Amino acid sequence: MIAPKSHFAILPSPRGPGEAIVESQTWLELLFPPSCSACGRPSADRLCLPCRQTVPWLEPGAAARPGLGPLDGVLAPVAFASPVREWILTFKYPRTGLFAQDAAITGLVLWLARAAAEGFEGSLPDCITPVPCHPRRFRKRGFEPAYRLALEIARHRGLPLEPRLLRRVRHTPTQTG
Repeated sequence: MIAPKSHFAILPSPRGPGEAIVESQTWLELLFPPSCSACGRPSADRLCLPCRQTVPWLEPGAAARPGLGPLDGVLAPVAFASPVREWILTFKYPRTGLFAQDAAITGLVLWLARAAAEGFEGSLPDCITPVPCHPRRFRKRGFEPAYRLALEIARHRGLPLEPRLLRRVRHTPTQTG
């Protein structure tokens, strides 16, 4: 299960017999029932079953590959295809203005990061480190997407996060397009 299920209890009403009130684990769940982060339909999980079936999951053998150069390996639980591609791009390039970051999309991308962390087999790495964006891009975005993902993976697997091991020195074009 990805997200905790809501717990409701029917309690006798203090107003009189035959009337009941519903007490939720939190009042927010009562006001905003849990829903699928992709389509918005009611769902106790992060993704409803129809949306979960659209995720381009990779087979375990295809998800883990030997690394190149100094990397020991690379792990990707999903293909960079629709709808995952759109989720990741929306996460990396949020709208501008108040409440620019889409909480549902952020939740989905962090859920995918945890899926990657769970799919890792073998000995765990010594630490997790993000590949940072260039300072110019950081100023434009206002946040570091790789850091947020690395933090989620490190927390999920109980590994140390070392965000200052790498430094971006060249300003390169974006990978979108």
